[in-house]
Amino acid sequence: MHKKNSLLALLLFLMAAKAGAQTTLTTAGKYLLDKCGDTVLLRGVDYAPYNWGYTAGEDWLPEIAQTGANCVRMDWYADGGGATEYTPANLDSVLTICKRNKMISILELHDQTCQNDTAALLALDQWFTQPANLSVLLAHQDNLIINLANECLYHNWDNQPAQAAVTYRHVYSAIIQGLRSSGINFPVMLDAPDCGTDISLFSIVGSSIVTSDPAHNVIFSAHAYWYGYAGNDSLQMRTLIQNASSLNIPVVLGEFANTQDDTVLCEWNLPYKVLLHSCQAYQFPWICWGWDHDGCAERQISSNGHYNALTTYGNDIVNNPVYGLHATAVRSSYLLHNGCNSTGIPVPAAVNFPSYTASTFSPGLLTLHSLLPASQTLTVYDLLGRIAGQCQLEGSESQTLSLVPGIYILENSHHDRNKVRVY
Repeated sequence: MHKKNSLLALLLFLMAAKAGAQTTLTTAGKYLLDKCGDTVLLRGVDYAPYNWGYTAGEDWLPEIAQTGANCVRMDWYADGGGATEYTPANLDSVLTICKRNKMISILELHDQTCQNDTAALLALDQWFTQPANLSVLLAHQDNLIINLANECLYHNWDNQPAQAAVTYRHVYSAIIQGLRSSGINFPVMLDAPDCGTDISLFSIVGSSIVTSDPAHNVIFSAHAYWYGYAGNDSLQMRTLIQNASSLNIPVVLGEFANTQDDTVLCEWNLPYKVLLHSCQAYQFPWICWGWDHDGCAERQISSNGHYNALTTYGNDIVNNPVYGLHATAVRSSYLLHNGCNSTGIPVPAAVNFPSYTASTFSPGLLTLHSLLPASQTLTVYDLLGRIAGQCQLEGSESQTLSLVPGIYILENSHHDRNKVRVY
């Protein structure tokens, strides 16, 4: 068999025969892993199912799927938001449709948007553990992230920011521990304070919140309405993304847009293109606001909910060749291949072969050590057949490669192949 064809056959086999599948999405360091253990870089859109209660019959998730998005952050209301559509049955329906269309569901409660009421926040998040709601959530736990509350709590906006940071950590840690005791082990996403803008707080409280979580399965989300927070300055925004990407906790942009409201809708234009170039440079996850039914039509991705009605802004989000969804969004292998085979081949963290050893005991690092006196080339492929790394080893030399968590194919100079998991 031709080398290229044999490699492809091996890759396809391994993709269908992974072991050790998790029950839920999980996090490892700063990365999100799907149920099969493969890294997912979130790239998607914000969308309100039932369109804020305007039109109960509308369902645009199949339209959104045509963008290539691998996730949808869905706005929901614990109290119904004045509409009748926000029921457990309808929640089950939209989560089912989202998975059917190969996208990860991110469920967000919108009731306490930009509020600083800790008592109200604690009461709101009891919605997740109400029996009817909990039953639906657990039924979809393999493909679900819950975003506890949209843009809650203050930090820099508080009169005592140091104490506010402590309050943010304590309140969310308490909520998460309550969720875990109810059987919710899938990822919990926390919005930044100050209407979602304060991404820098995560460097202060993020690690301690993850440590206090029994499941260690927390994602942090900032909303890049940074006209004031970053002075609407492209360099400051790039620095914020760079700093967040250097943290060993998962941080995403849960919202960004081309305009920002102030005293009127869409008052300020935002340099979102520069922001997305920065996200692409640092492989930083993002979710774009918003699909449709915005008070500012300029900020909609679709003018009427259909994929064939993309706005100028929406066309750039979807089709830009550098950072657009079609160019950069990769869907979860678990969703693409309809699950993992738990009886498949084991995926070790260390392997020994006649010509080399490979070990991955340090997070994100793969150490390769030659066992031959002669020079040899070792190539690392991801499960799509792309070269993820390569090294030339002389004699008993060792080299370490930095890789995102996932499963990789190793190939030596004689085209012998095996696989290893990087954590």
